[in-house]
Amino acid sequence: MNLDSAKILAIKIFRPINLPQQITKLFFFEAKDLTTQQLWVPLSVQMPLLCYNANAANGITTSIGASFPSSLSRRNVLNLMLFTFVIIALIISSFPLTAQAQLNTDIYLIDINLKGDNLNYSNLTNITNRQGYDNQPHFSSGGSHLLYSSIRADEQADIYKYEIQRGETKQLTNTKANEFSPTYFKGGKFMSAVQQDVDSTQHLIQLKLKNGKRKVLLKNEKLIGYHSWINHKEVALFIVGEPHELHRAKRRARSATKIDDKIGSALQKVPYRRAVGYQFFEDTATCVMKEYYYKTKIAKTICSCAPKAASFVYLKNGNIISGIGQQLFLFNKKAAAKGWVLVADFSDIPGFDFYRIAINQQETQMALVAYRKE
Repeated sequence: MNLDSAKILAIKIFRPINLPQQITKLFFFEAKDLTTQQLWVPLSVQMPLLCYNANAANGITTSIGASFPSSLSRRNVLNLMLFTFVIIALIISSFPLTAQAQLNTDIYLIDINLKGDNLNYSNLTNITNRQGYDNQPHFSSGGSHLLYSSIRADEQADIYKYEIQRGETKQLTNTKANEFSPTYFKGGKFMSAVQQDVDSTQHLIQLKLKNGKRKVLLKNEKLIGYHSWINHKEVALFIVGEPHELHRAKRRARSATKIDDKIGSALQKVPYRRAVGYQFFEDTATCVMKEYYYKTKIAKTICSCAPKAASFVYLKNGNIISGIGQQLFLFNKKAAAKGWVLVADFSDIPGFDFYRIAINQQETQMALVAYRKE
């Protein structure tokens, strides 16, 4: 076939989510005639393709090209391509659409002792130690236990509680929906979580721990990926999209307000400040840490991101710990010229490879989510 006399159509499909542990069935697509560079389908059109790729930590983009005789009309070419993708979607949807089937992770606890630019650690313990998905640890305010999301035999993500001293695990939720990112708020009387419903919408919910009463918050927001409470009335949100967006909202509101975009998945409240810290990606190679202050509505750039790290935590003094793989780094705001300083190295532990971190308020323990060794 002479390509000069052919329509060459490329349809780009991308999954607008950077959470390997969360299942999504929402894709966007665009079609473009590569011979004229004319865009045929608006980028914002949605296709409910039943697909999932757990390895796409920053979203997945797949381009599929095909050439057709130039005698075919635009409508016929587009219909042929869409029909092909529907068939592909049906085939893929016959496989298990669970994070458990795609990603094996364990949660480790370590005791820590921070001294200046040094972090001494001991008692690295795997508290989940099973095949499957265990992720998103969150410490209670007193540090006696932590919450996390787990996918087990029923292939549903539910919230579990781990009692640290007793080494006991208890299931807290058991629903048809998937629940992620468990977080205490309002003095520990409530727990919030991201609930992924059967239609793939992702809502923020609150559960009253005393009676288990459940309520959907911010009902107009249906693509919430992560959240972080600034106080008991205000919350920062990671909104799934292309690019991902940072939003702010009041707990009793129905909608949220955009703050920034091109953000990473980690959101953390800045200690003793009405502010949230996050990663901002100017492009795929440039990442900086920012802090958005609610009162002034100003986002301040703090420093570059720790290399390749997608997770970070604040210390009570405002300094930041981040890391990935086998290393943890510290950024001291009062010694910014030093940049990120290596404070812990786990290279002596064969196969240990973490990518998410959490810390208790007492700064005596950390939780590390690591890929499970086969």
